[in-house]
Amino acid sequence: MANKKKIDEREKVLQAKQSEQIVQRVGLAIVVLVVIGLVFVFIRNRQTPSAERVTVTQYAAPPEMTARISISSASSTISPSVRRRSPRITWDPRWSHRETC
Repeated sequence: MANKKKIDEREKVLQAKQSEQIVQRVGLAIVVLVVIGLVFVFIRNRQTPSAERVTVTQYAAPPEMTARISISSASSTISPSVRRRSPRITWDPRWSHRETC
């Protein structure tokens, strides 16, 4: 019986130590996470002012389109300022279908 009491006491002491270690580890993990969060916020706030220093370049307005579509005729006309072989004008064979009204 005395042996069983000693074993029970040792188990209680061992469980108490294990519980204390678990509490310490969880507390340490929480502290580490808080420190990481603070560092992240600090670094993020430091980078924001440098981003504000970047100036936005304004580009000139694009040139007006020179292709005109005639409503009265079935074909479209292209103004003389646009050459026929201009690389900006492309043609797709699917566009050749005309819908009849």
